[in-house]
Amino acid sequence: YMPPGGLSRADLTSPEAGALNMYTSIMMTSGLFSMIRNGLTDLSDGFGRNNFGGASVYKTPWNTERMIAGDYDKSVGYLAYTPSSYGGTSTTPADKVDELARLLTGGRLNARSRTILVTKYNDALVAYGGNHDNAWREIVTLATTSPDFHAVNLAKMTNQPRRVAPQKEPKDDSYKAIVLLFLFGGLDSYNLLVPHSTCGELYDSYVAERGRLALGPNDMNVMIDATSSDQPCDTFALHPMAGAFRD
Repeated sequence: YMPPGGLSRADLTSPEAGALNMYTSIMMTSGLFSMIRNGLTDLSDGFGRNNFGGASVYKTPWNTERMIAGDYDKSVGYLAYTPSSYGGTSTTPADKVDELARLLTGGRLNARSRTILVTKYNDALVAYGGNHDNAWREIVTLATTSPDFHAVNLAKMTNQPRRVAPQKEPKDDSYKAIVLLFLFGGLDSYNLLVPHSTCGELYDSYVAERGRLALGPNDMNVMIDATSSDQPCDTFALHPMAGAFRD
């Protein structure tokens, strides 16, 4: 995979970039947030698995519902480090942010982001009644959204608004679109679109291959007319739970 831009101009490939899309980006961010706040669980789209069931929530000062930060009862592991543990010597919010920058970005965190984190730490102290552990978790969470955390080089701040791509003139040909569906759960693709029971030998072959998993005539309530195509069957059936695909 060659992502557009400097990599492709340099004739370099980036296989991992082929797996990066909006869904995986959001889920990675959610997983990091969950791990920082509640340890390794599946709560709030965490990376872990839920072995305990149930969850407790409370209203934060920002009036959003989430898991109680620092509650690790349902986790199988958690991030125990704080600036005051393991010999840490950070005292002021600025010191804590500098320590965090060394830990997460090798000291590359830009000055603007550091200022934002210091302000966030002070605001969180007020919001959480002086609880430094909660304030620390807040700035660790915010630091994982910085460009410096997601790259290995220096993030140069231009202080310029992002250039708006010019709108392309519409073409005269008919509109075409690629629709990408993310389906949760299992999908038995061999039972999604099947030859109808009236399709003779092809249906018999399907039943022979699928055995007891094959759709029977009574299951074929969602049908697709293929008489105008060159398909071997005039009628196909969709799985009864997948009628939305026909619509």
